[in-house]
Amino acid sequence: MGKKIAIGIMILCVVALGWLLMRKSYPVTYDNKDCYRGAKDSYRCGSTVRLQVMLATDTDYKFYVDGADFSLDYEDNSVIISFTMPKQEVHVWFEAHNSMIMPVEDE
Repeated sequence: MGKKIAIGIMILCVVALGWLLMRKSYPVTYDNKDCYRGAKDSYRCGSTVRLQVMLATDTDYKFYVDGADFSLDYEDNSVIISFTMPKQEVHVWFEAHNSMIMPVEDE
């Protein structure tokens, strides 16, 4: 009876350790962290990451997430970048330029 209990406890410990290792946190880096509402330095593997960026008028944006597939959802005057945290570091950034300024051509 005592051996069965010890084996059961060992199995539970191995399962718990495996679950904890699977839920390890990985870093997320940003070009400008202050632009992202809710941004954290790391997220647990498998968790859903949601970052909000406020949008300016007359500005074109391009969003990038290096290391994960992502989706964009628009709410009011902002965009929500969403992705599932993989088992690796992820880098998030965007480019923005004023769409009202016409390019200057050389004569």
